[in-house]
Amino acid sequence: MNRKKIIFSILTIVIILLSSVGIYSCYEVVETSNGKSINFSSNQILYDIFDNIYALSFQLDNVSKKEGIPKYLTANEEASDEFYRNNILYCREMMSEKKNIKYYAEGNNNSLGNTNDDIKNIRNNKELKEKYQWYLMIHFDENGQFSYDTLGCLVAGNQNYELVWNNYKQTYFQYLQEYDEDSTLHNPVNTTIYFAVPHKIVSNSIDTIAWYSEKNNRTINVENIVPFAAIAVAAVGLFILLAPYETIKEINIFKYPAKIKLEPLVIGITLAFAGIIVVIYGLILDTINGYYITKLSGIGFGESSELILGAMNLLSWAAFLFLCMFSVFYLKSFFKEGIINSIKKNTVCIWLLNVLRKIIYKASRFDLNDDTNKTILKIVLANCLIISIICCFFTFGIFFALVYSAILFIILRKRFDELKHDYEILLDAVKRLSNGDFDVEINQDIGMFNSLGTEFSNIKDGFEKAVSEEVKSQKMKTELISNVSHDLKTPLTSIITYVDLLKNDNLSPNKRNEYIETLDRNSLRLKNLIHDLFEVSKANSGNIKLNFVNVDLVALIQQTKFELTDKFNEKNLTFKTNFPEEKIILSLDSSKTYRIFENLLINISKYALENTRVYIDIISHKDEVKIIFKNISADEIKVSEDELVERFIQGDTSRNTSGSGLGLAIAKSFTELQNGIFKVNVDGDLFKAIVIFKK
Repeated sequence: MNRKKIIFSILTIVIILLSSVGIYSCYEVVETSNGKSINFSSNQILYDIFDNIYALSFQLDNVSKKEGIPKYLTANEEASDEFYRNNILYCREMMSEKKNIKYYAEGNNNSLGNTNDDIKNIRNNKELKEKYQWYLMIHFDENGQFSYDTLGCLVAGNQNYELVWNNYKQTYFQYLQEYDEDSTLHNPVNTTIYFAVPHKIVSNSIDTIAWYSEKNNRTINVENIVPFAAIAVAAVGLFILLAPYETIKEINIFKYPAKIKLEPLVIGITLAFAGIIVVIYGLILDTINGYYITKLSGIGFGESSELILGAMNLLSWAAFLFLCMFSVFYLKSFFKEGIINSIKKNTVCIWLLNVLRKIIYKASRFDLNDDTNKTILKIVLANCLIISIICCFFTFGIFFALVYSAILFIILRKRFDELKHDYEILLDAVKRLSNGDFDVEINQDIGMFNSLGTEFSNIKDGFEKAVSEEVKSQKMKTELISNVSHDLKTPLTSIITYVDLLKNDNLSPNKRNEYIETLDRNSLRLKNLIHDLFEVSKANSGNIKLNFVNVDLVALIQQTKFELTDKFNEKNLTFKTNFPEEKIILSLDSSKTYRIFENLLINISKYALENTRVYIDIISHKDEVKIIFKNISADEIKVSEDELVERFIQGDTSRNTSGSGLGLAIAKSFTELQNGIFKVNVDGDLFKAIVIFKK
């Protein structure tokens, strides 16, 4: 059964698609010619022609993007890139597709064109005048001043092309302000371009001229497509009638819609048919007119425009044919299941009757022992009794009924207003909370909603905590992404560059070894950066285990200092230590504490001024131990003390060092994880790092 289901599902889709393709292929029968002329005063046509000017001028310059763009645009790099992509590369690509726009351009001792006709001298050439219906010369002098000559073309003579050019620039280059609000667009210089449009218009061109020609030279007889659509409908309907019912009804595209009740299904199918017919009618018109081709090409789809337009038509016809196929299947199911049985199972009316029957059944099983049921029943019976008594006063019954109704209305209205007021208090508090106001409180009596008010306070506290945690989390994620992107880029770019260089087979052994050493160095830098990143991330998240042991601080600092001796010798740094004579033993994580001292000493080796002294003091107090590292900075420290201990911050703002910018951040995190205090002080060029541990 599953195999049959798959086969018929595929067969159904194939038949619908083939029928859709058949209808689409018959579009050509709906058009006839009536021969109207093109309006060349249309700004759409002129703008389409002017689109070629910057691309042609750039080609005449025969320079690179970096050299050529400043001639036309004064803007930042981002705006220049967009201008180059949109108005040079894209327009240059589109020029070959605009088959109805012929041009010849000259300037900067270069010339180019897309026609062998001498349109430059069309003014004196009778044969060319008869061949072309519109032509124009545009010239930009050495100062970029715009001028034009219609070359004796009567059709082109009644237009202010300088005004059109200025409007074109203002309209089409507004997007540059998004990238650089101070951008300035310049005219080409020393450039002359001749444009011409032939009498014989090529219809399969992406230019606006082709679209206008198609639009003006066609009348559409959509009714001519009806016979072909009828054949397709007959084909899909016959397929459903001949196909095995038990197999077809298990196909999902028929199975699930068939479960909808008859009345809403009929309404839905009717509306769907109406909507799809309207869509198809519009698609036929705009497809034949070439409107969609022009629009799709204009937004950058180019050669793919016809494929996209074809897909739109095929999908629309496929939807129409599927509706026809489903309608036939639904009628078939009525006869197969039996008309009476189908009505009983699939109509809303029968469903409502069944619902009413269930209500009556439940009413018959009404539990009078339930207190809520008793209260409701008492209110209903009392109201019925009062109404019955009122009805006994024949003449005055109406008056009493009105009075009773008025009293009942007042009572119910008052109660409703109270409930509404209490509800609005609760609702207002919820709205304020949803808008981020965590100071909202419900301090007044809200009647039956008091229990909800209590729960609201709990929700507010929980929501405030959750939002705070989420904001903190998002901020950390944002900072992490930004900083990682920034500091990973340099070594990664260097690695990529030197890998490319190593691909050169002509490299000398010395150069190859040099490049390999550079790769090794940057790879190691990248590895260290990633390692530090994980360290500080784990520390900040609290996802790190500490192993507390008795640690001799003096011995640990001396050991750390000894292991980094070579780095200190490179800068000829002299150490002055002030350590207590007695041992300072504290319960700390030895590896994390070692990392704190290592990072501080490495920081000194990188940023301390050569041939200077470094001071390390250990001061033992009653309740705490203070370790102070002091050195003279080689460069001016231009960041604040708080910023120095942030992730990815270096005192060397030029980032000439190979550090990750995480050293002080890791030291701070590891200190605070051990309930210590870490801070830095900057006094001129004096840098001081202070680590405080509690005894």
